[in-house]
Amino acid sequence: MPDISHRQDINNLVAAFYNKAITDPTIGYIFTDVAKLNLEVHLPVICDFWEGILLGNPVFRGNPMLTHLTLAEKTALTQVHFGVWLAMWEGTVRELFAGERADLAIQRAKDIGRLMLYKIEQRR
Repeated sequence: MPDISHRQDINNLVAAFYNKAITDPTIGYIFTDVAKLNLEVHLPVICDFWEGILLGNPVFRGNPMLTHLTLAEKTALTQVHFGVWLAMWEGTVRELFAGERADLAIQRAKDIGRLMLYKIEQRR
């Protein structure tokens, strides 16, 4: 199984993840009903984010922490939500890739999730 090595790998990973996430009974509504994501607009932004982390290309512009803090004001974002998100992300990474960058994608998601949940809980 290949490792994540270029932007198309990230595009495939992110698209596969969101195809699962938006239909998930625990977290899907957050994407579809609360955030009302337009995936055509959102997916390239998320891919930019992960390209910066995994490939070292600083193409992302934005503040994901602020975005999620604002989202948490509209609906509860809990440990359960982050747990489902992370398990789905890790499962998707493992289905498609293996290697250093795949491991990094999982580790960074864990770190980001922990930090976001901590910040959200601090605001409550």
